[in-house]
Amino acid sequence: LFSCVDFQLNNGTWVEEVWNDTSAVEKVLILNVIFLILWINSTIFTISEFVVAYTTSVWCLYGGLEHGEGKIPKFTIMRATWTSVRYHFGTCLCGAFLIGLARPISLVIGGFLSFTKL
Repeated sequence: LFSCVDFQLNNGTWVEEVWNDTSAVEKVLILNVIFLILWINSTIFTISEFVVAYTTSVWCLYGGLEHGEGKIPKFTIMRATWTSVRYHFGTCLCGAFLIGLARPISLVIGGFLSFTKL
């Protein structure tokens, strides 16, 4: 996508120059790409959590808790994915953004608390 390393020929040998020639705009673009990759990853994780919750609720409605086997209709996971994309995509995007912001903070606080309990 973006080349961060530039190889140049200097006195017959290849010399590597890193980051020196990248402009501020290119650095901002690289940070945007990293942000989007993390946000897309979090969105996929959020949609998969929605699919699990949807499938579990269908399983419970079809008698999963009463009989223990709970027969569910065919293609329930595909229906859950379609429902999340069709009706709840904005909510999944917003939730993924907020969870993506809160997760590093909670990891740092959780690590600090577990370190202090030792």
